[in-house]
Amino acid sequence: PRDSVYFEPVMTFAQDIQPDLKLLRKSFDVMSKDVISILRNPVARQLSAESLDDPSPKGAVARSLSALSTFALVGIREREDEFILDLCNSIELDAATLKRPPRFPRVEELAAVLRDIPEAEFLLEEDLEIF
Repeated sequence: PRDSVYFEPVMTFAQDIQPDLKLLRKSFDVMSKDVISILRNPVARQLSAESLDDPSPKGAVARSLSALSTFALVGIREREDEFILDLCNSIELDAATLKRPPRFPRVEELAAVLRDIPEAEFLLEEDLEIF
C-alpha cells in the first residue's frame, strides 16, 4: 500500500511510455517534478538517505560506496555466476539447488533504449557514478 501511494505518480507517467526512442524522449520532456524526484538516483538514495522519501544527501556517492564496501556480496546481475557461487559458499548451500534470478526481457529492451536518452542519464547521474 505505501509503495502504491509513493509510486503512483510514476505509475501514471509510465502508463503511456512506449519503447520507441522518439516517443520516449518526448515523455521525458513532460515528466513532472514529482516523477523526477521519485526516479532520481534510487540506488544512491537507498544507500545514503535517511529515508526513501528524502533526496540523496550531499556526498551520496561517497556514502553509497562506503555502504557497499560493507556488503559481503554484490553483483547479482553483472556477475550472476560469481554471485551465486559466493552466496552458496557463504551459506553452505549446493549451487545446483539455487534458482537463478529471472530475466526481464522487456525491462532489458527499455534499458537499451534509455541508454540513448541524456535525460535518463541525468536522472541516474549519482547511481551511474556508483557503478
